[in-house]
Amino acid sequence: MRFVGVDLAWGGRNPSGLAALDPAGRVVAEGSATARPGPGHRLVAIEVFPHPAIVELGGLSRALRYKKGPPEARRAGLRALALVLAGLAAADPPLRLDADRLLARELLVLSDRRGQALKAVEDLADAHVCAYVALWWWWHGPAASLVAGNDATGAIVVPLPARR
Repeated sequence: MRFVGVDLAWGGRNPSGLAALDPAGRVVAEGSATARPGPGHRLVAIEVFPHPAIVELGGLSRALRYKKGPPEARRAGLRALALVLAGLAAADPPLRLDADRLLARELLVLSDRRGQALKAVEDLADAHVCAYVALWWWWHGPAASLVAGNDATGAIVVPLPARR
């Protein structure tokens, strides 16, 4: 079983961020792609809005700003997001971001990233959050999640970890 996070890009030519986790929370694949998905195996899919998920998972009082604004402000938001993601290594289930994987490497060189390269890191980080929320949903189920919507009209899932 794999938990795949996709940060869908607007428009067909922009790359989408991709991340896949195994049931133990290890990143097994990550990257970006511009191809549109074709017909495939019947999948279970959930919609994730990364910002509220990050707020809940990180125990934050407000959303991190890493998608808009001047590059340095976006980099600062991504550094804060990196701390939230690192903290999930001790969560239940854990998120295991190995230092040799793409996202971990990109977060270390943020000062070198501008324009599309910075956006690619943002999209990749969001894909990891989405994959982790899918793992969370599988691990904990609806009792530990806020579900806005329903199966018929679509729903967004936000994890609700127990507050420490």
